[in-house]
Amino acid sequence: MKKFYTDKKEMTKDYEEMRKDIIKEYNLTKQKIKKRKQKRKKNLIAISIIIITFFIVFKLTIKNITFTSSLPSNDLKGYTVSINNIPITINVEDIKKTTIIPYFIYKQTQEVSMYYGENLEEIVYPLDNTSDKYILDIKTFDCFLKKHYQTQTSCTKQMNYTKKETTDTTYNLTIQKHGKKESYNGPLIKDITPYVTEEGYYNFQITATYDNTTSTIFFTLRRDNV
Repeated sequence: MKKFYTDKKEMTKDYEEMRKDIIKEYNLTKQKIKKRKQKRKKNLIAISIIIITFFIVFKLTIKNITFTSSLPSNDLKGYTVSINNIPITINVEDIKKTTIIPYFIYKQTQEVSMYYGENLEEIVYPLDNTSDKYILDIKTFDCFLKKHYQTQTSCTKQMNYTKKETTDTTYNLTIQKHGKKESYNGPLIKDITPYVTEEGYYNFQITATYDNTTSTIFFTLRRDNV
């Protein structure tokens, strides 16, 4: 555009050409931006399809990745099991599974511990033949440091702690007489009398589940001559 004009028509003509150039440049820029957005959208769709396809193929072939951590957990519960109100010795295997990437990568920690009953020398608990009934009871508790009551710790650690009973655990019970098939497999029951009527050894397994942790509790009962 000229800086000085002697003719109004000439100035108007230049301004009109400049306006057209600006509109043309704006439309071109708008089209470029639109094409870039369309290209970016297509790329995102393609990448999403590749990722989804990868996950589907992976799940069908490998299922998922689980790596084991050697670091102990700080929130494993503790258990006490009793027969007719007498605590017995139990073995517990805790498996905690933490999600790193949902449906894909998990971290797993595993700990094995033993809780002793009333008689420290009895690994196999002998049933009292004079009893008419055998009542199974299990209690679950969280553990907290004595000096710092609000700080939770794993009940499997050998240290002084304060116990707090909990009710957020679901249980499943399996009973099997040695050398025979399972006689019971279902929700936890208290009265086990009908399942320990014969002489012999009975293996019990209680599966306790809470949050992302599964505890398997093992113990054995012995029934002498009836």
